Amino acid sequence: MSRVVPRVKTALRWLGRGPLLTAIVAVGLAAPVAASTTDLTQAEAENAVGDTAREVETGAQEELIAVTLDRGRTLFTHGPDTEASLDGAGTGLGPGDPERPPVCATDYYQHVLYARPSTAADRLSTITPQIQGIVRRMNALLNDEAMESGSRHADYKVRCDGAGQVRVDGLVVPPAGPGLAPDLSFEGVASAADAAGFRSTNVDYTIFVDGVSPQEGVCGVGSYYTDESLSASNANNNPSGAGSGYAVVYSAPRSGSSYSCWEDETPMHENGHNQGAVQYSAPDSTGVGGHCNDLIDVMCYAPDGGNLRQTEVTNCAQAVHFDCGHDTYFDASPESGEYLASNWNLGSPLNRFIAFSNPVADTTPPTVSLDDVPSPSTDATPTFSGQAEAGRDVTVAVRDGGGSQVASRSVAPNASGAYSVELTSALDPGDYSATAAQTDAAGNTGTSPERSFTIGAVQTTASTDAPDSAQAVRGKVTGGNAASLESDDGNLFRVKDKRQPQWQAEFTGVPDDLVSLSVRFRGSSSKSCTQTMSLYDWRLGAFVALDQRGLSSSEREIDLDDIDLAGEPRDYVSGDGGSGTVRLRFSCKARRATLSTDLLEIAYDHP
Repeated sequence: MSRVVPRVKTALRWLGRGPLLTAIVAVGLAAPVAASTTDLTQAEAENAVGDTAREVETGAQEELIAVTLDRGRTLFTHGPDTEASLDGAGTGLGPGDPERPPVCATDYYQHVLYARPSTAADRLSTITPQIQGIVRRMNALLNDEAMESGSRHADYKVRCDGAGQVRVDGLVVPPAGPGLAPDLSFEGVASAADAAGFRSTNVDYTIFVDGVSPQEGVCGVGSYYTDESLSASNANNNPSGAGSGYAVVYSAPRSGSSYSCWEDETPMHENGHNQGAVQYSAPDSTGVGGHCNDLIDVMCYAPDGGNLRQTEVTNCAQAVHFDCGHDTYFDASPESGEYLASNWNLGSPLNRFIAFSNPVADTTPPTVSLDDVPSPSTDATPTFSGQAEAGRDVTVAVRDGGGSQVASRSVAPNASGAYSVELTSALDPGDYSATAAQTDAAGNTGTSPERSFTIGAVQTTASTDAPDSAQAVRGKVTGGNAASLESDDGNLFRVKDKRQPQWQAEFTGVPDDLVSLSVRFRGSSSKSCTQTMSLYDWRLGAFVALDQRGLSSSEREIDLDDIDLAGEPRDYVSGDGGSGTVRLRFSCKARRATLSTDLLEIAYDHP
């Protein structure tokens, strides 16, 4: 997931009636700095929550805010949640972050609505794909936390359309009265949904409002009950009599803002309140604030006006989490003695709005194919190709006739799964078999059918050539020519230099498919020296030393049979048109020396 800076919140305080909401100001990824607060009058608070907003002074929902919908139903909320300020790196819930389809359900599910004021154009058809993507990203994060905390899958239960996608229904918020604008407060939007029939007791409604809250800076408001009991009848689990929950999410915190409350943590945050996060006594809870003290967490920001807020807060890993400590409101597998093992836990199977399932073990090996290998063939380094799964290496193993492995090569298939790999060491003539294998991420290994093939001995022709040219590189020719080098007849080719005589010979018309190369030399030096014999590598564009040994005035023969050449013998033949030139160079460090050569020839095998 992407890195995220802890959200920046502006504190709101309801003067004279106790704390309505305060929130966090934090910068970067370090510990947050002290919060700054802005007082909110009762009238301004009512803009965000609704005209009937009042603080509950007694009973189970004490210190929460109660609002009464137009049709008479009462909802409870901790108050409005203000905008997050991000560094542009994303929250893990933005476009491009992982997605996972939620589970379609017909009972106890999340129903997604697109709400607009009656004065605004209807954008339902164009906005639906965006909202569906947001819900899939919420679900991917939820599942990540379930796998991390309990090695099991967790998926939001949602209402789906006929294609199995998240269903998004439209909602029009009417004018608040004759001559009045539509009321987009929490109370106004929830009342509109309730009046439109979106009030099923076994449904939570996540409402994406195409507009802004009457109170500037607010991104969302969600209904919530104080109830810590670990029971299917928990008030947040929509038991009989509790009714549906509403999560209202505004498109922006203020008119003209480019910040999207839809694309940050707000939809998942408000739905989290609907499901009962965060309870008063939970570890790291802020108490009546309804949040927690772990930063970079969907449900946490502090200080938020809660009576249990801490002066120091904790940064969890640098990615957004849905309960990063798995100890405050969501743990798919709490241990005995932990708070969430005996108190309301959104990660419990008792939560009717999330579907839990155990991962299905992947026991299916990847499918691997290996193409037929040409046979019989004299290519001792055959190429193997076939098809496998992209993203994992394929290993080709070669066995001899006795079943012993004699070679192997691994290669990564391309994006379509095709692979091709050539052996780097030559196989001896004989019978062989090959298989290709690939192991997937789950540890399953798939193996191709065996392919048999035969490597035949290369039929070669032996040839011996004399130089076609000989010339001094350093010094001057004082006797003979290329013809003088054709036989050991005493007819000498001589090169003399004041400091270091050097000469070279070329053999033309040499086949460029050599399989071996030998050199025979007879010569002497008027002064004792160490002669270096070198062969030109046309691929590298440089001479490669073959031999170094002493010469004196007595003639010496040097035979280099089947030279162990670096690379391929064909690298030492110019061109690629069937034949080319082989070039040899001779040098000796001796002042005023004369190099005398009686014989120079090369021998080679080629098909």
